[in-house]
Parts: sequence; structure tokens; C-alpha cells
Amino acid sequence: MNQAIHRLRRFLCTFSGEDDYIIRRCETRIQVSFALIGLFVIIIFIGCWKSADLFMDNLFENSKWMSAFVGIIWALLVTNLYLLLLYTISPAILPVSSKKRKKRIISVTEIEKKNETGFIVSFSLRIFLLILLAIIIVQPINVLLFLSNPRNYAEAIRQLLYNSNESSVAWFVTAAACFVFLLPVYWKYSIRKNTSFYKMKKIIENRFVQENYLNFKEEYAAIFKIKFEEYNTKTWNNLMPLLNKLQKANPEKYALILEEIKSEMEVEPVLKYEYWADPPFRTQLKELNTNISSEKDFLKHIYS
Repeated sequence: MNQAIHRLRRFLCTFSGEDDYIIRRCETRIQVSFALIGLFVIIIFIGCWKSADLFMDNLFENSKWMSAFVGIIWALLVTNLYLLLLYTISPAILPVSSKKRKKRIISVTEIEKKNETGFIVSFSLRIFLLILLAIIIVQPINVLLFLSNPRNYAEAIRQLLYNSNESSVAWFVTAAACFVFLLPVYWKYSIRKNTSFYKMKKIIENRFVQENYLNFKEEYAAIFKIKFEEYNTKTWNNLMPLLNKLQKANPEKYALILEEIKSEMEVEPVLKYEYWADPPFRTQLKELNTNISSEKDFLKHIYS
């Protein structure tokens, strides 16, 4: 029984909009919160599909296939938009740089503290958009619950909400739909504020970026090594006939030139130049602390 509940919880977490790989490494309380978010996302998908299906069925006069198709497309669209809005509640994880001319590191803590007023306004607009979506989506369901065979959906909704005995119940259903849309937002915000989920996510994502960047640098150096070896092989093949002639004509000169060619063709590792002080996040420029007082020092600094 516990195993079945665990599998169900993991299944629901995949619809929460967060990385299931990280969720599985969190405590049970956090997993349950994300599972509830996933459950409500599924409920929202079903409600959006049923709402669009009812509306299109009335619009196209009992065209079941068309209604079902449009309903699924609409449900996918709204659900993806909903998941995107949920994802925007997540705090910044990776370091980012200032967009001003003077580059500097902005820590995650600074990002959360900066422009708090702007965040509140942005968050309020997102909440308003979710409420608006919920009100629009629930009205065909209200019509299904309280009216039979309406000819004009817009007029039926207006009468149902303002000029009928069921208006109070219809508004209650509308409020319940808004509650369903907003409750996952509350859970997501609570996870952000009161749990260690995003601290763990920050560690995992930073390690993922760093490890992949190190692999990239190794592949970068390996590609140049292969290309240099191919170039050296081709150059040796072109020079050998000439060197053989030189060996017969002047052995001493041949030995001297051969050593020079060998030294020139030694394959040295090519390392990726780091323009930034904190690769791969690229948030802080390197500071030039070298004292360059002459042309010789300048050339030495460039070709070091």
C-alpha cells in the first residue's frame, strides 16, 4: 500500500512544473506539497477541457469531435500557461549579472531583496490573470449545472450570475474555481519561503553547470589536440621527401632542421581562454592587476 502511494505521489509530482529528480531527494512533506500541486494541475486541465468542450459543443451544435479536439487544445494551452506562471514564482537559482554598464556580481539574496515593490506588482498581476482565467473557464460549467440547452451562452451566463435564483450558488462555484487556481500558487510560494527545496536545487543545478562546463573544456582541448596532430602528420608527409634530399646533401644541416621542426610541431595543450572571473556564469569581468610598465611586459602579458 505504501509503495502504491509512493508511486502515485511521484506520478503527481511530474505535473508540478518542477524537476522530479530534485523533488525525489527532498523530505516527504515537500514531496506531498508538490504532489498536491500536480493533482490540482490535473484538475485544472480536466476543468479547462470540459469547459471548452461544452462551449464548442453549443457553438457548433453538437459536433462532438470538434468540441473534444478544441477542448483538448484549449486545456493544454491554459495548463501550460498555468505551469509557466507557477514556475515564475521560483526564486533565482544561478548567479546573474547586472545589466548596467558596470558589471558586478548580484547574489541570489540581493536579487530577492531588490525591487520588492516591483515583485509585488508583478505577482499581483499574475494572480489577477489566474483569477480571470478561472472566472472565464468555470462559466460553461455553471451553465451545465444550472441551465439546460441554452441558445446563447453569453446571455445565459449573464442571467445566471445576475438575474436568477441560482446566482449565489453560481458565484460560489466561481469562487471555488478561483480557489482551485490559486491554491497551488500558495503552496508553491510556501515551498519557496519555508523549505530547503530551492537550496538543494541551487546546489544540484550549480554542480550540473560546473560539471558540464568542465567536460566542455576537456572536449575543447581534445578537439584542438586532434586537429594539431592531423596537421602535423600532413606536414610531415609533405616535408619528408625534401628532408630526405637534404639528408643526402648535407647531413649536419638536416639534423639541425629536423630538431627545429620537431620542436615546432610539439603539441601543446590549448586551454579555453577565460574572459570572465567566474566561468561559466559570466557575471564578473577579470580585473587586470598586472603592472605593465614597458613594451616587453606588455608582450609577456599577452603571450603568457
